[in-house]
Amino acid sequence: MFAAALALSAAALESMAFDLDSPQVKAWFADNSDANYPVNVVAKLALKPEMANDAGRKSIADLIKLTEERSVAEAGNQHFHFRNDLWDQYSFWTDEAWASKRALLRHISPQGALGKVVANFTAISTLHVAFFKDVSPFLNLRMLHASGAAHENLEGCENGKCWPQAWCQDKKKGCMWAATLNGLQCLCPGIPTPQLATPKRLAHSGLSCSTLDSACGAVFNAETVAITSFTGCTLSAAGIAAACELAGLGPEDPFADACAAALGFAFETGCLVTVGVGGVFGKATCSKVVEDAHFCHKDALTDPAPPVQDGCWNYPKAGTERCPIEMNVDTSGPRMTHYFNDNERLDDPVVLYTKWTLKENTAAARAKWIQTMRKGQTLTHQNDKGYMVYKWGQDVFNKNAFWGYETWATKRDFIAHCTTGVFGQNQRDWLEQVDMEVSIFDDGPLKFAKAITF
Repeated sequence: MFAAALALSAAALESMAFDLDSPQVKAWFADNSDANYPVNVVAKLALKPEMANDAGRKSIADLIKLTEERSVAEAGNQHFHFRNDLWDQYSFWTDEAWASKRALLRHISPQGALGKVVANFTAISTLHVAFFKDVSPFLNLRMLHASGAAHENLEGCENGKCWPQAWCQDKKKGCMWAATLNGLQCLCPGIPTPQLATPKRLAHSGLSCSTLDSACGAVFNAETVAITSFTGCTLSAAGIAAACELAGLGPEDPFADACAAALGFAFETGCLVTVGVGGVFGKATCSKVVEDAHFCHKDALTDPAPPVQDGCWNYPKAGTERCPIEMNVDTSGPRMTHYFNDNERLDDPVVLYTKWTLKENTAAARAKWIQTMRKGQTLTHQNDKGYMVYKWGQDVFNKNAFWGYETWATKRDFIAHCTTGVFGQNQRDWLEQVDMEVSIFDDGPLKFAKAITF
């Protein structure tokens, strides 16, 4: 279903990235006239044919270890990770975020972590790269309407410090609440973003999700339909107990404590985050929060197609061939068809970069697409289970091209988003506005042969 739908995108087979030595990349590196905006980077490294062997993997493994250790220690680095390719054991990815272009330029300079070893990488591998202005972690693309505003420090935000709740609620200042590793924080355009929190994935207690649905329903009755302000994000211990009891879990029931913990989490964290980004916290959102945190058990529904046995995803197995080294994957081709239907590794995390290029290069088309991006982020935040990061940025070479960066807790969650979730429901409208290109890779730890050690 996903691959067939994405066939609507005419640019699926075009390259979404540039070679590191391309004139466009060299010119962008040389231009430091505006180097204050934050930048996301994605790169694909594919071992050259003569190095696509165990010796080549050992060489690139040593480079990867050294580069990652040095890069994460550099000033301005927000995250830097090497990732696995989904199909080719001789290809790897980098997923990077930098507080400013200036910090990235230091990274690639002869004195930087990458600059010191880039010749070693290019000697054994091809290197395709893409960059985008990381304009905001959540919802705020308003600054794109004005040239040069992407790095503007808005009044009220200074050196990464945030306003009290009342100030952050003021959407005119462009600031939004989001869960980070330091708790709930007010994030603002142009300010280095704290690392986003990874939702805690709990082993479910055996409590059914339908029971917690009933408990959430008991809270949101005819008198309390939904919560729209921070002051409503509280629920007393007595109120929690009463809601669980109405769901059929009395004080002596062994699942009563699990129910109380779930509702407590929903109101202490889920309600604040939802209301903080302008959402409405009601029964449906309450149920989604407790299910996303694995407080309950709900079997996933799948309808897998028969797995395809041959193809480049099995390389170097006999009878297969190596996958193309280009960054983007054909969304209607055999790799994506296999990925969406093999019913394997459904609990593995996923990283996705997408490039969206306007079909009409007009101000009206651009404004409409920016609004579409805002809508997509909001809907995904409110409705789709398993998203970890979901943000957008502007291409550094083309003002009418945009990038999406997504991380998903599991492949299962990502497939649901693309089929029955927000993307699946809105894809036709979105792809009427833009051509889409996709790169996707594994968010798990790097996998090398046992003989390769760090």
